[in-house]
Amino acid sequence: MTLGNAATTAAREPVRALLLEGVSQTGVKILQEAGIEVEYHLKALSPELLKEKIRNFDIIGIRSKTKLTADILAEATKLRVVGCFCIGTNQVDLKYAASHGIAVFNSPFSNSRSV
Repeated sequence: MTLGNAATTAAREPVRALLLEGVSQTGVKILQEAGIEVEYHLKALSPELLKEKIRNFDIIGIRSKTKLTADILAEATKLRVVGCFCIGTNQVDLKYAASHGIAVFNSPFSNSRSV
């Protein structure tokens, strides 16, 4: 998988990804090899901590326990992409994300290892 020159933003700041809830180490490796700075957490963050953290990231990868409400997404001034590594995207306020240019995708087969 090639991500091209994804390692910097238009302002030449490094692209940063926040990966929560034990998202696959393969994903971590792919992002790091593309030059993306990754902060990894095994569990979901509290809504308060997530509001603080999300301000500094371009990408967030979540599973089913993290809820990205409009209130939380409003703090995400740099966020460009939300990856939901679970069956659906119902934990993300899709209307808010779409109206603010934040792409949201899911990866339903990433959850098959837990079945």
